[in-house]
Amino acid sequence: MITRELLKTLLADYVQTDWGNQLASILDGPACEVSGDISELNVLYILGTTEIQMNTTRKANKKTFGFDELIKSLRSLEPKERLTWITVKSTDWIGRCIVNLDKTKLIGCAFVESPKRPVLKTPPNWDGSQEMLDEYNKNRKD
Repeated sequence: MITRELLKTLLADYVQTDWGNQLASILDGPACEVSGDISELNVLYILGTTEIQMNTTRKANKKTFGFDELIKSLRSLEPKERLTWITVKSTDWIGRCIVNLDKTKLIGCAFVESPKRPVLKTPPNWDGSQEMLDEYNKNRKD
């Protein structure tokens, strides 16, 4: 299983890049979660998925980083080479890091800014209904 510490170690060769610095900041954050260690995905699958997400997030004007570099790295590999996909989440970002099967080399990463969800407050004397919760938060002035 890939851990935050292992990703930091693999990232050492990339800290001088923009995406490397951004990933390092995410990994150092208190709300960082590393999960979804999915192995045995081939380069073509990861490349296709990454290109689709890059196009849709850019059309939606979402903040991203790492897509161009990851796509370039994936294109330099054999199409049927197997890799590992790791999901990384933080308060502000969600994305993937791609590493080789031995988990000794970071291929790259791609991240999209997480949607900001409003913080809902519970109304006094809440009856448990969604309607009361929505109405209270819609009319809140704090």
